[in-house]
Amino acid sequence: MLATEARRIGMVFQDYSLFPHLTAGANVAFGLDKLDRAERDETALKWLDRVGLKHRANAYPHELSGGEQQRVALARALAPKPRAILLDEPFSGLDAGLRAELRDATLATLAETRTTTLFVTHDAEDALQAADRIVIMKAGRVLQEGVPREVYDRPTSLDAASALGPVNVFKGIVSDGAIATPFGLVRATHLADGTAAIAVVRAEALTLSPSGEVRVAAQRPHGAHDLVRVEAQGVTWRALTLARQPLGETVSVEIQPAGAFAFSA
Repeated sequence: MLATEARRIGMVFQDYSLFPHLTAGANVAFGLDKLDRAERDETALKWLDRVGLKHRANAYPHELSGGEQQRVALARALAPKPRAILLDEPFSGLDAGLRAELRDATLATLAETRTTTLFVTHDAEDALQAADRIVIMKAGRVLQEGVPREVYDRPTSLDAASALGPVNVFKGIVSDGAIATPFGLVRATHLADGTAAIAVVRAEALTLSPSGEVRVAAQRPHGAHDLVRVEAQGVTWRALTLARQPLGETVSVEIQPAGAFAFSA
């Protein structure tokens, strides 16, 4: 078995785990022990420059922001030219704006270096934007694996569907190839009539139109969208609509088939 340091596997931890007694430059240089001192320092500076932090080479971790620490950790992991790199929720402690900025910068660096990457995250947006292939796991078991669009559009279970974004759930019985929910029919032609089933509908798959019999319980800003809670027959679902869409107190609801799924209960 290879010694840990000989495996050529880089790692970026959730809390970055920079050596607090070393500067940013020394942290990056740490894994370059096979090079002489001058070449090690030069290589470390090149990697810091690559992540936009050459000017912070002499700063200690406590003098760096969270985003800067993340970039130093990435440079440190990539500097020894590993065969693969593991990212353990590297953006979880960052605010939304910085998270998106660093995610894009990290992905660009990894693509440029063509480094095989295993990225662990609980954030659906991170997974969908970062991955060439997604593996959804629960309790140590693989639920589904595939390219992002396939996994998002064709989930194999309720857990797989909910792992990649908010969903509405309704338990019912299949009749005439569909499950009748308070908001419309969800096709279930792959299930036999009489089967106890679960209808799963993504929030963005609900199209709302002013006037109708469904009550609008709440409408709240959600970035570029509004999050709307609609209520019918004692059941409340969530819908994502265009921001500032005037709806009124009641609406009609249409379920878009592309975002609606049925699974056996």
